[in-house]
Amino acid sequence: MSKSKLGFYMWGYDNLESIDYIFGKLRESYSDSDIVISSDGGLDFSEVALKHHCKKFINGTESHGYCDSRNTGGRYGWKVSQAKLWIDRVYEACQTIENEYVMLMEEDVLVKKRFPFPAVDIIMIPNIKNPIGGPGMSWIESRGGRTDYPYYSAGGGSIIKREAFIKAYEKHIDSFVEEYENIYQKSMDLGFLGWGWCDSIVCAIMYADGCSISTALPIIESGNEEDDYPIIHAFKKYYRKNLSAEKPEKKIVFYHAHLDGAYKMVIQEQLFKVFVSGLYDECDRIEMRISSPDESRIPWVLNLVKNYKKIRPKSIKIDKSKYPAGFRESKLSILEMAETADKEAGYYCYFHTKGVSNSGYLIDMWRQSCDYATVYEWRKNIKMLDEGYDAVGPNLRYKPRAHFSGTYFWSTHKYMRSLKKDFLLDVQDIFLEEFWVGTGKGAKLGSTFESGHEAPYLVESSIDTYIKTYEDDREDDHRKNLVLIQSVTRNPVFSYYSEDTRLEQLLATIESAKEKIPDSYIVVMEGGTEDQKDKNLMYDRGANFVFSYDLAKNNKRLSDPNKSKSYGEITLFLEFFSTEKFKEIKENVKSISKVGGRGVLSEHFVFNEKEECVILWSQTSWSGSPACSGRYWKIPISKFDHYIERLNLLYDNIHNVIDIEHGFYEYDVVPLKDVLPDKPTGILWPVASSGKLELS
Repeated sequence: MSKSKLGFYMWGYDNLESIDYIFGKLRESYSDSDIVISSDGGLDFSEVALKHHCKKFINGTESHGYCDSRNTGGRYGWKVSQAKLWIDRVYEACQTIENEYVMLMEEDVLVKKRFPFPAVDIIMIPNIKNPIGGPGMSWIESRGGRTDYPYYSAGGGSIIKREAFIKAYEKHIDSFVEEYENIYQKSMDLGFLGWGWCDSIVCAIMYADGCSISTALPIIESGNEEDDYPIIHAFKKYYRKNLSAEKPEKKIVFYHAHLDGAYKMVIQEQLFKVFVSGLYDECDRIEMRISSPDESRIPWVLNLVKNYKKIRPKSIKIDKSKYPAGFRESKLSILEMAETADKEAGYYCYFHTKGVSNSGYLIDMWRQSCDYATVYEWRKNIKMLDEGYDAVGPNLRYKPRAHFSGTYFWSTHKYMRSLKKDFLLDVQDIFLEEFWVGTGKGAKLGSTFESGHEAPYLVESSIDTYIKTYEDDREDDHRKNLVLIQSVTRNPVFSYYSEDTRLEQLLATIESAKEKIPDSYIVVMEGGTEDQKDKNLMYDRGANFVFSYDLAKNNKRLSDPNKSKSYGEITLFLEFFSTEKFKEIKENVKSISKVGGRGVLSEHFVFNEKEECVILWSQTSWSGSPACSGRYWKIPISKFDHYIERLNLLYDNIHNVIDIEHGFYEYDVVPLKDVLPDKPTGILWPVASSGKLELS
């Protein structure tokens, strides 16, 4: 077999298992191709590079981060330094690879077999026309480039002609860097969000040099390896977040006991909770690490636990003169846990004798709440990890860095393996141990208990505030207001839902609902995207659960474009209400609110705690008469059965071009007397062409 024309460049961060599998499949068909892999400041891929005979591993110590709103630069789209870092690595890969063409791979691009492709300079993903925007096209024109195709779609799996890219890069990179921020700002002002995305950068550079293009790439964005395409995009089966569904068997607890103050009382109290909660019976072992300002205290602890075979005590002894004042040996316990996770799969728990050296009523209450949320409710923590969280713990905070205030948490070996140990190896900063678990890029963190204060120990409260019992959870005061945010973020069938701005609108909606609706449990009913990156953003902004249902794939009634919007919206409601997830949470729900995925609750919005239905309405332009607004409505759980009955009636008798909210009125989903006017609406709707949210 002659040497392949196609080489491969993979840029990755932390999905080692996915890259390993993808390279294994790749070598079955392209054993003679050059492969270059880079790490974007993430995992060390040197071993997987060696295993699959990669020509080079670019071990990037800097990270360009995400292109979207998770960008570490705090904005949507890369800064020029981040864009330059990414394109420079592509250039380095192209200089290394000797094949005529290079495929730009991501951690979710699976190549199943050899395939032919057009002999042009850049081959992109078909059926996608993301606009570059006027400012970007003006720069391309100023460089003497081609302006007949003002779109980009060079996502993962796209192919570039190596020498054509090198030539374009060397000719235009200086101007690209010089003009980048100016183009970015103008593009944002006009609502063009593509400038600053990796998918557009290669296009801009190569269009500027007049390169020939094709959108005949044989790729499908299904994520399904069984599909009969040479290239499968969105293949996330072996992503660490999805592998977390393969539940570990072991539960390994690390317990740090510092023998100071009333340590005897605290240790016995905490171990009692370990036993009565059932954690001792269910865990594999408890690695108990002991530090003490007085070594004569250690034998008491060893004697206390000697009859409990699962408890493995070990004393930590350090030369204090080599450490800064205030250094805590607990950092070494967490480091040992991280090193254990590198070798042994399992769920991992960390807790400690919090406040034992600085005891007082408020400190003791803080420890009590953390013990309850982490030790006594260990099953809840593991359930959250099984649902996709990377780490969970009480009092999740994001300032100055993401952390669990108090340093109690549960996590998994897969997530902890992705974390660098720099914070734990730094002996100078005594507080970094608390921040370590939150350092994962794009980590999905969950709070198991919320005190409601930045520093729980500074605000006195009754014990009921800190220790929530099961009886409390049954009280109406602790029942949740379920918030349903309906959206179709990305779906090629719904062309009017395909813009990237829809995702930004949805994220803003989630944030506003979290802020404006008390005791909220937010569910995003997503009828379009199944992209895990999009879902992670939704979780990061405050969603408690994302229900994905591909409307175009699953509902044949959507073939009629006049009915697709209404059927799609109603279908999302009916499908979610039939899930086990809804049945699980329904008993703890006191009201259901719906917020449109493009509506943001403004400063005018006031949540009505009363039992009656609250449905906002407005004059409609098409009829001139009042109609219930689909931007926001609320019903008490007591009227849910009536609501479902009428919703099914509406679904079975839907008219052309009628929205679900109009059906409330026509089919008496709620009595007319319960429909309340609201002026101003308190809903920002939608994002205007200026890029700013405006009142509807």
